[in-house]
Amino acid sequence: MDVLVYGRVDKMIDIINFCFCLFSGLLLWHNCYRLYKDKKVQGVSLSFMTFYMVWGFWNFYYYPSLGQWFSLIGTIFGATASAVWVVMAVYYKRKNIVKTKDKKGGHYGSFGPML
Repeated sequence: MDVLVYGRVDKMIDIINFCFCLFSGLLLWHNCYRLYKDKKVQGVSLSFMTFYMVWGFWNFYYYPSLGQWFSLIGTIFGATASAVWVVMAVYYKRKNIVKTKDKKGGHYGSFGPML
C-alpha cells in the first residue's frame, strides 16, 4: 500500500512540475514572438537565456532518469523556445551591429560583447 501511495505522490509532483515547465515555455514562446516583432534585443541578458537553454537541455537527460515523463514533455516545450530565442537574439544582435556600423561609418556604436 505504501508503494502505491508513493507512486501517486511522485506522479502528482511530476504533473505539478510539468505545469511549471509548460507555463515557463509559454512565456518563453511569447518572448520569441516579441523578439520577432521588435527585431532587437533590449533589457535581457543573452548569457542568462543561454544558461536557461542549456539547463533545459540538461533536463532532457535528468527528468527521464527520475521517471518524470510529464516534466520532460514540458521541458521539451520550454527548452525549444529558449533555443529559438537565443538563435533569434544572436541573429538580431549581429544584424543590428552591422546596421549601426553602416550608419556610423565604421563605428560599432555602444554595443558591448555579445554575452
